[in-house]
Amino acid sequence: PTPYLRLPHTPCGKPRPTYRHGRDTARTASSPSAALTLPRLCATIFLSCHRACQPSGCIAEGDTPATADEDATMAFRCCACPEQQTVAVVEWCGKFDKFAQPGCNPVCGLVGQNVAGVISLRVQQLDVRCETKTKDNVFVDLVISVQFQVQKENLYDAFYKLTDSRQQISSYVYDTVRASVPKMDLDNVFESKEEIASSIKEELTKSMSTYGFLIIHALVTDIEPAKTVKNAMNEINAARRLRVAALEKAEANKVGVDAAANTGKVRTAGTAVQRWEA
Repeated sequence: PTPYLRLPHTPCGKPRPTYRHGRDTARTASSPSAALTLPRLCATIFLSCHRACQPSGCIAEGDTPATADEDATMAFRCCACPEQQTVAVVEWCGKFDKFAQPGCNPVCGLVGQNVAGVISLRVQQLDVRCETKTKDNVFVDLVISVQFQVQKENLYDAFYKLTDSRQQISSYVYDTVRASVPKMDLDNVFESKEEIASSIKEELTKSMSTYGFLIIHALVTDIEPAKTVKNAMNEINAARRLRVAALEKAEANKVGVDAAANTGKVRTAGTAVQRWEA
């Protein structure tokens, strides 16, 4: 059970009522004269801050915004505890105040401070699947993997200038892929993976650097044409290989026939020579 907090006696010797988590369990302080006493206010603040300092009250990456029922507890939140390689954004009355580094950072909700969000400094990866058409009218799906990271010196821009950074990166990937792939045949798309990845990285670096993001790599990890096109390509390759195999087999038979003919000629000439000598 949660221990009770007993406040000191009043100057006249009368004991104060007993409180539990800042509430009057005995309901002895319901009178107007005892409702807003200074010790009661101090006890409420102390217990609320004590609960906020527990691990369940610390603000870390992945926390959800407080509901209406949690507004009172959020008002007394006294610390923010971002995880390693993350930074918490602290605002004061809706205006940016500071960045809270990993560890325990004081945040006083009583004066209007609150944690607006958390920024991850880890390298992140976004996989984008894009469907486009090649020059020879073949629809193909490309999977682009973009690895990016928030720059430490541009945390303010990364948090306040973009609402959804992943959606922004996906839009630039779609635009670049659908501008370059339609100029190539299907076979050239497989041969030009590096060129496509390089153009995507160049475009993303130019556009996302203004928002505080560093593009580390852009990779074309998969090129997948339609299933019927894939089967047709396999049949073409199989037919080509069968034709080569048939030519090789015919060439081998021709060599065998020539060898047999040469052997017959040699035998005939030897028999003629023997008869002439005899």
